[in-house]
Amino acid sequence: MTAMMTYEFNAEQTMPVLARLGLQERLLRTAPTDTVRGLFFNGVLEMVRTAADEEAVRRCRLMLNQARFFDFFSYSTFDFLRLTFAAAQYLSIRQEGFDAALTQLGERGMKDFLNSMAGKTFLSFSGMDARRMVTNLPVLFRTAVSYGERSVKWLGPQRCQLTMHGDFMPPAYHEGAIRAAVEHLHPHSVTVQSMPLDLLDSQYLISWR
Repeated sequence: MTAMMTYEFNAEQTMPVLARLGLQERLLRTAPTDTVRGLFFNGVLEMVRTAADEEAVRRCRLMLNQARFFDFFSYSTFDFLRLTFAAAQYLSIRQEGFDAALTQLGERGMKDFLNSMAGKTFLSFSGMDARRMVTNLPVLFRTAVSYGERSVKWLGPQRCQLTMHGDFMPPAYHEGAIRAAVEHLHPHSVTVQSMPLDLLDSQYLISWR
């Protein structure tokens, strides 16, 4: 079967039932004021292009209200959710399932942000101190998206709990994003464990050695 034939399907219709239901519930809770920076859209589309093909990218673009995304302009969270879940379905064919694909998308998003001018400014305030950087993660998220509240509670020198309220992205996505952030300064033995509290609320136990 050719690559083109492989992607001849509607990603939202063929994604796992729980993922599709979760997406629908998240979409219902979005408001026009909920926005995401354009660089995250661009990263998702590039991952689809690399892992799938241009036809998959074309199908993803059809669900968006923008033809082009500028990295630090703000765009609809409604659109970003649809794009991310559709991309995860395309990527899951070559990954270890839907959640693994979401984790990869989260990793890509965080790496893109940290390599941007805003990300480099954020890192400059942290120096090479992973603990300081993790403490400042709520600031990073406020720069990246308009919605949600986040807080960090330290449980030890290299162990903490990050709590998110009102965040639209699923825990698997954030596991990848948080791991990528910590590994940027401390690349060894980083673990991130998520615990959903509600549809838009979750906690993450973060540790490293």
